[in-house]
Amino acid sequence: MVSSGSFNNPSGHHNPNSMLVQSQMSIAENVQVGNFYLSQGLVSSIADFKKLQSVSAPSDSKIHLIDGVFYHSKNAMTPEVGDLKVSFDYAGVSGKVSANIGPPEYVSIIAKQQGLQLTSYETDAGDHLEILNIGQFTPQEIFDRQHSMNHVMTMGLRLLGWFLVFIGLSSMTSLIYTLVDWFPIVRELVSIGITLLNISVSISLSLTVIALAWIRYRPVFGVTILGMALIPFVLSRKRAQSMKRH
Repeated sequence: MVSSGSFNNPSGHHNPNSMLVQSQMSIAENVQVGNFYLSQGLVSSIADFKKLQSVSAPSDSKIHLIDGVFYHSKNAMTPEVGDLKVSFDYAGVSGKVSANIGPPEYVSIIAKQQGLQLTSYETDAGDHLEILNIGQFTPQEIFDRQHSMNHVMTMGLRLLGWFLVFIGLSSMTSLIYTLVDWFPIVRELVSIGITLLNISVSISLSLTVIALAWIRYRPVFGVTILGMALIPFVLSRKRAQSMKRH
């Protein structure tokens, strides 16, 4: 909360010192799918939240119910500082059909069964496997969805890694740009050349890191990527030798 006492002109302004209602999430102690109890990891995967449509408001003239949302205000259409807006969301419906919530949801789970408990399965590689998807899917569809998510995340991390390398190289080579800052034409040419050099080197370094990670598991693929990373250096070396001959 921003204290109104720190305003340059606090007269006529008064902000509350604290929120009367704090955001809170309540999770059921025992979450079941049929007769089976879910582990905390599986429960945390239930994130398909929907808005709970409230149908009645407390008997208080300051509390208004509009489109299933509670407003604590003198006039909900003209809110003021300190007014409250309260809504409720839910996820993971099970049991009987409810008029306010609706029918129970279907989930598809891949996990290890221990009695009546569904928990994580440790693979031979040491990874822990427990997957919960909202909806009805076959095991193959679940793994395909998981592979797609992992692929997107991997590509995102690779792009982030390349970008950080590029930023680092740009910071290191910015001194060269500063030295020619007084010469407009030279400055622009040097800027283009340095930028292209940083892009080339950052891509090569990123591909080298990716190749080293792949060489152990897929040597041919890893060596191929490593060869691609070395192409700019090989071409520049050949060009330098060619210029020396002439």
